[in-house]
Amino acid sequence: TDQYQALWTRFLPAWAENQCNDPVGFINRAMSILERYTWCIPSATNAVPDISLFDHLKTTAAIAVCLFAAGEMSKEPFLLVAADLTGIQRYIFDVRQGTGGLARRLRARSFKVAAYTESISISLLGRLGLPLTQRILFAGGKFHLLLPNSAKVRDQLNAVKREVARWLFDDSSGEVGLAMEALPLGRVGLENFSDSVSRLNAHLREARDRAGEGALFQSGTWEASEFVLPELTLGEGKELCECCRMKSAPEREHHEDVSYICDDCFAEEQVGRGLPTARYVAFYSDSSGRNRAPIGSFELLDS
Repeated sequence: TDQYQALWTRFLPAWAENQCNDPVGFINRAMSILERYTWCIPSATNAVPDISLFDHLKTTAAIAVCLFAAGEMSKEPFLLVAADLTGIQRYIFDVRQGTGGLARRLRARSFKVAAYTESISISLLGRLGLPLTQRILFAGGKFHLLLPNSAKVRDQLNAVKREVARWLFDDSSGEVGLAMEALPLGRVGLENFSDSVSRLNAHLREARDRAGEGALFQSGTWEASEFVLPELTLGEGKELCECCRMKSAPEREHHEDVSYICDDCFAEEQVGRGLPTARYVAFYSDSSGRNRAPIGSFELLDS
């Protein structure tokens, strides 16, 4: 009882500080405060407490959002969405030996996979005007969303899928792709959640084999010209990047490792250098951050 009282005493002033007028922003901040103080509280004490109060509250909110948006007459008010970045193992470890800064680049690429997934999920929810409560699973380059099953949501999913697929294809020269699938659910499907997730993941595994579809298949037909990357033109005073061997690179005087390094590899090195001391990551819907993302940008912050 004393421990609960101590948490409650600290929770009240933190809750009062949430003065955000934007409804979605208010919910996102409220969720952060609730996680801080209720992750260690069981959701029920009349059974084996295997779910925290925070997870119970977040899941309840996600269900409520879908039911409200879909209306009482909808037989399948939920749309369970899964997305997964493909080719990430090859992408992370495809760093040439002997170019220096290897640990920094490996650290940066591993982090960028998580940052890209974060960017996609946050931006998608932002475009739909939905709070972060709808992101129910997130790990290892993969996320699951619980969204209202509506035409607006499905159209936005398709638009984001195409946009991200195109960006990843151009950024990684086809090494990284996006697989995304959705499964409409009724209340029975939600109750049998593990079975529904298994069905969705089976569809996602099939989608992984055609992850480049968003960039290569347009207007109902395959774009044959997209199957071959454009010819690389180095330009005056530039050479092939000594790190990735894929992009044009300017000479960087006084660089500690190599003479020619492209903008992307140089940015990766800076991210890897800053990660050990960074405390926060800020995500932007535009190009305000120093680092590009599939949608928008991100920035490492020390404070």
